[in-house]
This record gives sequence, C-alpha cells and structure tokens, in this order.
Amino acid sequence: MESTICHFEIPADDLDGARTFYAKLFGWTIEPAPNLTESYLFVRTSQTQNNAVGGGILKRIDPRHGVTIYFAVASVDESVKLIESLGGTVLVPKAAIPKLGWAVTARDPQGNTFGLFQEDPNAA
Repeated sequence: MESTICHFEIPADDLDGARTFYAKLFGWTIEPAPNLTESYLFVRTSQTQNNAVGGGILKRIDPRHGVTIYFAVASVDESVKLIESLGGTVLVPKAAIPKLGWAVTARDPQGNTFGLFQEDPNAA
C-alpha cells in the first residue's frame, strides 16, 4: 500500500507562542481552524506550492505528546486492520474531521505514534 505524508501536528502548551515561533522561523501562515476547536491552528507551509504538506498546531494533551505525522491512505478501516495484524496499536479510533475526512492515531511496534488520514468531503 503506497502512502504519502499528508499532514503534521505540533503540540504546544502555548499556542500563541508556537504560532509566533514557526511563523517567524519558516514564514508559515498559521490561522485558527474553521469548524474545529479553539485549541487547533491550521498551518500552511507554502503560499506558492499547492501540494506542499500542511499541518496543525494543537494544545498539548499530555506531557509525552510529541509531533505526529499523518499519512494519506485509501481506507482508514483497511489500514487499521493491517496495523493491528503487524503488531501496531490503535490509540485513537476512526474519527470524522467534518467535511475533510477520517483520521486515526496509532502506535507502531517500536512505540512511535503516527496518524492516518482518509480524504472524504462527506465525513461528518
């Protein structure tokens, strides 16, 4: 199954501080995410490349919460089955991101956390 990196999330205790840091360091555009919680900011990493990987900055939920990389998949459901058959663990089950798609957070057998994303504009 071929997959590409499609999104990243950077946890932060201070959202405004993280926003300022990354905007000044990399020139990223960082704005509140419409239709999501106040504790999530969308990151646009390029103003000129439409296919550039984007991401988010979110409120840290646990002291061990690190950067999460999301991979685009054709089917979250099929990928979850494969993760579990390969010894991985689902940490956050399939959840809708309204009008965007479906997401899952998992851990590989080495203890690394990663995410999956299935595009679906009908997700609710």
